[in-house]
Amino acid sequence: MRKSAGRTTASGLTAAQRREIAALVAQPDYTIDYSDIPPLTERFWESAVRNPFYRPVNPMSAPRWLGSAAISSRVAALERNKRS
Repeated sequence: MRKSAGRTTASGLTAAQRREIAALVAQPDYTIDYSDIPPLTERFWESAVRNPFYRPVNPMSAPRWLGSAAISSRVAALERNKRS
């Protein structure tokens, strides 16, 4: 069965959806109605935990990558070609 929800772009959004998102982005924060959202209490924050799926970037990965033999040999080859 084929759905006919309208033409979509590579991002998967229709033109109407993109217009709606653009209108929401342009809306100032003070116009947003938060009355249907319950306030966060101290009890909530006491039981809050950090995101268990968050994995920080390893700060040593970039220097290790930059110091690898493959990169060093490629940089040396580029330097040789530049001198020629």
